Amino acid sequence: MLVVGAGPSGLMTAALLVRQGVRVCVVDANAGPATQSRAFAVRARTVELFHGIGLADELLQRGVVTSGIRFHVRGKHVGGLDFDRARAATTPYQFILMAPQSEVEELPRDLARHGVTVRRGTRLTRPALLSRLSSARSPRWSTARTRTCSTPTTPNATPPVSGC
Repeated sequence: MLVVGAGPSGLMTAALLVRQGVRVCVVDANAGPATQSRAFAVRARTVELFHGIGLADELLQRGVVTSGIRFHVRGKHVGGLDFDRARAATTPYQFILMAPQSEVEELPRDLARHGVTVRRGTRLTRPALLSRLSSARSPRWSTARTRTCSTPTTPNATPPVSGC
């Protein structure tokens, strides 16, 4: 399986696929991991997924459990969210975890020990994808920088792609 995007969603997708016995290669156009956060909070379902791959405790150590948020404009309170009032009995993680994206991305990075290849600075281009789909003879993926990810394929089979 080729996963396009090595952000939190792509890395989590790769981790979950590996748990199911799927061989995975991740490509990302960025040369390195995020240095600034585009997200600041993690919801219960994400913590549950991290629990499933054995990383929930480490995630909880990197964040701050929050029971609510208050919004202020020019120093005046204008609203907020009370997470204590929105408890869901179906999850043990009945809170919002404040954790920057850069911290969350650090957790699944040791995927290499599970056989996942992460190719940074590699962009999957439309021509490369079309070429791969029309001629599924090679067990390698073409990318803009000619880096490849070996994937187990059968002759004339087209491995799936997941965009994250």
